[in-house]
Parts: sequence; structure tokens; C-alpha cells
Amino acid sequence: MAKRIAGKITVEMGVTTVDLHVGALDCASHGPRCGEAGERTFRDSRAPTRYDLSGTQAQALDTVSQSMSDPAIEKKMREIIAGTPFSEREVSSDQGFESEYPPLTPEEVEFLAIPDEELRKRAKVFSFNVKQFCDCLQVADEWQTLIYAHLYFDHIISQMLSEGLAKPDALNLSRMGFFQKLQLVWAVGLLPEELVPPIEALNNLRNKMVHNIDFKLTDRNTAEFVSRVPPRVKKIQERNRAADEWFKRFADALRDLLVHIEIIRQQHVYNRLCERKGAIDMKDIMRESDLLLQRLDARDGREPDSGT
Repeated sequence: MAKRIAGKITVEMGVTTVDLHVGALDCASHGPRCGEAGERTFRDSRAPTRYDLSGTQAQALDTVSQSMSDPAIEKKMREIIAGTPFSEREVSSDQGFESEYPPLTPEEVEFLAIPDEELRKRAKVFSFNVKQFCDCLQVADEWQTLIYAHLYFDHIISQMLSEGLAKPDALNLSRMGFFQKLQLVWAVGLLPEELVPPIEALNNLRNKMVHNIDFKLTDRNTAEFVSRVPPRVKKIQERNRAADEWFKRFADALRDLLVHIEIIRQQHVYNRLCERKGAIDMKDIMRESDLLLQRLDARDGREPDSGT
């Protein structure tokens, strides 16, 4: 069965025609001349090159080794050949058959070719300036530290919801209160349950400060927040603070929890990229399966299933 691994194999009369997609490079044929246009498309003025890969897998790989001058394309050819069962080559031409599943778009083919490591790299982008936040913790007074931290937590939770919900605009997140967003991000499974209590404690401190002009942060009222941050999240700096350095312990816990939640957000982004890649691959598998069944029916002289 023809299988696309960032590329395509079709068979006509025992000769395999290969169309390759190497990264963003769409290889319509393989020849000595390669141009790079605005769409990064490989072009050759000649007709597409055909390689006789109708023998055994070992013979096909040997043909590729002798014919290919571009190591990147040779590598991709080998991947495609290795993923194509040779027993089905005599029935792997799509000519004359139509599938209810559309072929992959160029954008989908390009996305499917992205290595998982590159997807992880794309996901590892912070939604805020970490250095700026840490600097704020170093120089701000107690009142400013609490307000700044609350704003940063609000930002990350809002970001999680806008990225993770199918229809975030339906909720009008900008008009939702902090506590509502916290409950929602927990309810939809984007935030672990163990991280909700410390954020609730932080929100309570913030509300007391903005509604009571006499409120002050103390060792006692900040200790509730610090104690609710899971031990595995708090780093060694917090545990090494002196007994009278309660505010620094508070700032350490704020930093550690915020960064931890941001890493969780990045992991969600990576998971969604992988899910998209898997959905594209499944779409292609369904199309290939549909076409293969049609080819097998045609070879055996059976009429296509009408679906009744």
C-alpha cells in the first residue's frame, strides 16, 4: 500500500514515480537543477524523473543510492521506501479511483513533515518576560509584588483558556473575573488540582489588599500561600531562606509557581501540535485505505460498495 511519509509513491506499469516533500521543499521531481522561489518549490524543466523501484526492497534502496545526488532527498526516499509494503506495489496506482477523503493540502504535507523536536521547540515560547517578572520581585515593595504577581497569574490562566478552549470568544474571557477563570481552567483539565489552592490563597491576599487600606502582608498571612505550593514546585532557594526572610520566601514561591504553570501551558501547546499532526496523518491513512480497497476490488473484478 502506498504510504505517505512526508512524500508520496505511486506506481504505474511497474515503475515507481516519486514525489517528495523535504521540509518546506516540495520536490516535484529530482534533477540537476534546483530553484528556490517564493513558495520554496523545487522545479525541474524536464518531465518528472522515474526510478524503477519495482524489484525487492533491497534493489530499490540500491537504485536510490546509485541515482540520488542530494543526500537529503536520498534520505527521504529511503524513509518512504522502507514504509511501503512491496507486496502491494502492483495495485498502488491511484489512477481512475476517487476517494471520499480529500488529499492532503500542501500546508498539511508540510506540517506532517515537521519533526517532533521542532514542534516542541515551537511550543517552548514563554507567554511573558521571565526576567522582567523576576526583576519586579527583586525591587518592588510588598504591595507592588502582590499586585504584579496576581496580574501575571491572571495572564497565564487567560492564555491557557484562549489557547485550550475550542470557542474562547463565546465566553468573553476579558469580562470574566479571576476566580471564575481559575475555576474554569481547572474544570476543563488545563490546570492540575493541586495548583488551585495556592492560587486561591494568592487571590484572597490580593482581594484583602485592594479592599482594605490598612491591610499589610505579614509572615503569617503569606505563610498560607507558601504552604499550599506543592513541595516539588518550590525550589531549594525557598527552603534555604533564613527564618526572618518571610517576604523573600513568599517571592520565591510566587516565582516558582508561576514558572511551573507556564511550563504546563507550554506542554499543552505541544500536545495540541502533536494532535494536529496525528489528525493529518489519520486523514491520509483513511484516504490511502479507501483507495487501496477500491484498487483491490478492481483487481478482483468486484463492483465498488454502494454503501447500502
